[in-house]
Amino acid sequence: MRIMKNFLLTCLCITIFSCSSGKNDNDDNSENEVNHNRELILPADITSLLRNPCMGWGLYDDANNEVANASSYWTAQDVAARKYASFFYVRWRWSDMEPEEGKYAWLYNENYKSLIQGALDRGLKLCFRVYDNGQDNLRPGTPAFVRQAGCEGYTVTGQNGVQHWTPYPDDPVFRQKYANFIAAFAEEYDDPDLVDFIDGFDLGWWGESHNIVLKDMSKLEETFKWLTGIYSSQFKKIILTMPFNSQVGFATEKRLVYDNKTYAMRRDGLGSMYFNQTERGYADNMFGKVLLVGELCYWGSNITEIANDSRFPHMRTWRDAFQVSYSDAINHHFNTLDLRTTVETKRWVEQAEDLV
Repeated sequence: MRIMKNFLLTCLCITIFSCSSGKNDNDDNSENEVNHNRELILPADITSLLRNPCMGWGLYDDANNEVANASSYWTAQDVAARKYASFFYVRWRWSDMEPEEGKYAWLYNENYKSLIQGALDRGLKLCFRVYDNGQDNLRPGTPAFVRQAGCEGYTVTGQNGVQHWTPYPDDPVFRQKYANFIAAFAEEYDDPDLVDFIDGFDLGWWGESHNIVLKDMSKLEETFKWLTGIYSSQFKKIILTMPFNSQVGFATEKRLVYDNKTYAMRRDGLGSMYFNQTERGYADNMFGKVLLVGELCYWGSNITEIANDSRFPHMRTWRDAFQVSYSDAINHHFNTLDLRTTVETKRWVEQAEDLV
């Protein structure tokens, strides 16, 4: 806005100077004064990427395996980051963000700091999901110090059948330790100049708010209120999101977080049967009322998983899968979609660049 004001002021001064010659309209030299003016033709820029907040394509580090190596990641993603993307989404385990109590990645992890700086250097905003559940993961999602402090938990199945300890979210030790983390996290990242959005209800498998297990399942809504309340109280400047139609149910989400405009609606799984007709109706109904953050369905590395599945007769190639996800995002008014990790980004650009 300051740049625009200065530009308009400059234009005004040029206009006044050009039109005020000290002579009246009947002066014989008035024609010469006009001839001395210059016409400036400013070419329209129709190719540069316009990065609006909370809009566009996202790049990911989706660390269910090892977290990305910053140097190799940005070497692979550099062109896409500069040409197509608007934000960088960090989906990390809590155990990587705080491996030892108070030892936060943004202070002590040089690779993490390089990964973040690489995004900022390329003009990308940051977005985050930090999750505690180790389902399908290389290692537990929760740092060991939480269990060592006396937190109760259970096990989930990680990679290669390994069982990972995972805390009960209604355990008081978990709540204390996780609240401490969120407070420190907000102190670092409650800054809209750096961050677009942060997932603010990240329990369950992959932090997607389903398959949540409590010591007392009757406390599900209370747990929802507790965690969204913690995030809302700490992040006062940043848009918070959560996967809608989660285990707590859309009616509860709408009543507690969407209607009072503290949260945006997020949907992982666009372009799949998991984004069902009921959820499409929810998204259409809420369009214009809350921000809609979209993510395509993650199919892994093998297209035959889709092509051989009778549930998806319209998809035979990666291009097909991308087209369906793109259409879901456009038709149901989602503000974002993902190019995702280095592997998926390469597929998008090579097989569906016209969509990107």
